[in-house]
Amino acid sequence: MKGAFETMGLFYFGMMFICLLAYGGINLAIYQQARCYQEVIVGVIEHNCDFNEDIKRQLDFSSKLCKQCEYVVTNSDQESFEYRIEVNYPIIIPVINYQSQLKLVTYALTRNKTE
Repeated sequence: MKGAFETMGLFYFGMMFICLLAYGGINLAIYQQARCYQEVIVGVIEHNCDFNEDIKRQLDFSSKLCKQCEYVVTNSDQESFEYRIEVNYPIIIPVINYQSQLKLVTYALTRNKTE
């Protein structure tokens, strides 16, 4: 009887940790997608040396890279060539009922097009 309880406990806690490990892998994949999406945004902004409506439409079209991600591009002032890029992505672990929104932040430096 003692062995049955030990085996049941082992299976119960073991399966819980296997589920947590599986959801950790899923969340790691979502993080990788968000990071790649962020790199695409930085690359497009640096290539075009600007961020305007045409580039925004192009980035919205490339949102297939990370469907659950959202991005925000801000410029400190109009004369600055520094853009702050935030990519928000979800972390979900249903086994422990955990949901959160994480943020990746980076900066893109561009130069003037006339240079």
